[in-house]
Amino acid sequence: MDISKRIKTIRESKKMRQIDVANYLGMEQTQYNRWENRNKKLSIDQLEQIADALGVTVKEIMYGEETNESELQIQKTDIKLKQRDEQISVKNQEIERLAKEIEYLKDNNNRLLSLLEKKEGIDKEVEEYKKDILYLYEQLKQNGIEIKSRGEQGLA
Repeated sequence: MDISKRIKTIRESKKMRQIDVANYLGMEQTQYNRWENRNKKLSIDQLEQIADALGVTVKEIMYGEETNESELQIQKTDIKLKQRDEQISVKNQEIERLAKEIEYLKDNNNRLLSLLEKKEGIDKEVEEYKKDILYLYEQLKQNGIEIKSRGEQGLA
């Protein structure tokens, strides 16, 4: 069946007259009649307008195929899959961001532990120096040598 006959068949199956379709498209019935009888000389734009007026797809007009339930279900499933893919992509980006943040925190933690170890080592050295100074001070004191603090010497 050619396109003109399909358009007419679809229009009639929907109990529509040429004037009804013409009014929907905002044109005179005679102009629509020429469109409907043009057959293969219709543009894609014209086919889309007619399909819209008839409530069908261009595919139905071109090939006479009705969109069946399984095709609609496939389309719905495709949409859901695309949405899931987008959600997965967003989650993967979040995982990557968090992995980088974890790595950054691990590095900072290691640096802090290293600094803490150095500080503890320095604290031990300071304690040893204090002990050495106190020991030397006691030795000097026992030998009768008195050491004045800076404040006592006027060096403050």
